[in-house]
Amino acid sequence: MVKFNKLPRALLAVVVFLPLLFGVFVSWLGLAGETTSISAQCNMSNLEVSITGSGANAGNVYRTVLLTNTGPNQCELGGIPKIRIFDSQGSQLKIAAFHNRGVWSHLKRGAVVLKRFQEASFGFSYADAIQVTKPEPDSCQALFVDFGLPKQRQFVLFAEFQIPFDLCRSGRSVDVTPIQNGPVLL
Repeated sequence: MVKFNKLPRALLAVVVFLPLLFGVFVSWLGLAGETTSISAQCNMSNLEVSITGSGANAGNVYRTVLLTNTGPNQCELGGIPKIRIFDSQGSQLKIAAFHNRGVWSHLKRGAVVLKRFQEASFGFSYADAIQVTKPEPDSCQALFVDFGLPKQRQFVLFAEFQIPFDLCRSGRSVDVTPIQNGPVLL
């Protein structure tokens, strides 16, 4: 019978178990490749957009813009949509857009991965109670609200809605929330 020396067994143990332990360690650290696929940014060709809700409270009007992924693959949205407001003549009106004030101050920014037919949303609101002492000029009358995709260098329109409201009564400001998973509750 052949007897093995203790030194070769120890060497065998190191040669066999060291790579195994190293692989477990690398996996534990998250350095190994992910098994899930990375989602592409959502674009207009795979988004259905609608305004679903409207509510009012304490002189403010709240609306929810719903985004549904109708594309064949999952895609990713995130951030705060860009906004532009126009009058009935098509002229862009100056307005300040604020994020996470008031009833939506608890909403956080982050990526939302939308599987096919899954929904995300964001909130849009404006005041409708600020007193105006002089006659309201035409430059106060907003008619169209355009929303642009976040995280784009230039404005990429993804929705335009006819939402008539008085900019002067809103203090020339609106609120827009970050995109969230599911509907933003009013």
